[in-house]
Amino acid sequence: LKSPRRAVVSRAAPATKESQRNRRHGVMERPEAESSSGPSSFLTQAKLAYEYSLKNLLWKQAVFYAERLVAERPCDETTYLLGLAYFHNQEMARAQWHLQGNKLPDARYLLARCCLQMKRWDLA
Repeated sequence: LKSPRRAVVSRAAPATKESQRNRRHGVMERPEAESSSGPSSFLTQAKLAYEYSLKNLLWKQAVFYAERLVAERPCDETTYLLGLAYFHNQEMARAQWHLQGNKLPDARYLLARCCLQMKRWDLA
């Protein structure tokens, strides 16, 4: 005995001719919500990804997102985040290089910790 086939009801919006053609040719489409987002949205998403990476002990991934943040907006805050990611990833020399000249109190403290780890007593 065969069971009768049920018709599948699609609740998606009707497809345009262009979207049908793109699907046939394997072209990926961007969702509408992402296409209108600006650079500030990227910064927000990258910072959230950075914080998630730190919270879950994914140091190399945190370095990646911090580098993206510095590339997008170089400032004391983003260079501190990059230095912190390098510090957690046990790359003290890189962390020191990025933290030098930073005026944030947290960055200066982290710079001193990097110098202590590297036994650079003169800079600590």
